[in-house]
Amino acid sequence: GGGARPSGVVVGIVRRAWRPYACVLDPDSAMGSQYLAEPLDTRIPKINLTTRQAEMLRGKLILVSVDLWDAGHRFPTGHYVRTLGAVGDKEAESEAILIEHEVNCAPFSPQVQAC
Repeated sequence: GGGARPSGVVVGIVRRAWRPYACVLDPDSAMGSQYLAEPLDTRIPKINLTTRQAEMLRGKLILVSVDLWDAGHRFPTGHYVRTLGAVGDKEAESEAILIEHEVNCAPFSPQVQAC
């Protein structure tokens, strides 16, 4: 063979299987009301987040969902889902670990509890 190998270029991703990520807001990244949320999982890039509640979220573990990642942007854009608790809090850190490993920690239904 010396034939050319087939090749192609990715021009876009229609839908990505993003899930919520446990993050910490980086207060030093502020540009107006935009901040970078730093996921606990270091394999995930920082997530661009717009919020007016930065002071309330400082020092907290937060859940952030990725909405899109434009081709020309360094980081994906996402939105705040909820606060897990303070960084260092045992309950918040435990919930973050479960979320990061995609462990369903929803309470059991009354039907299951009745068994």
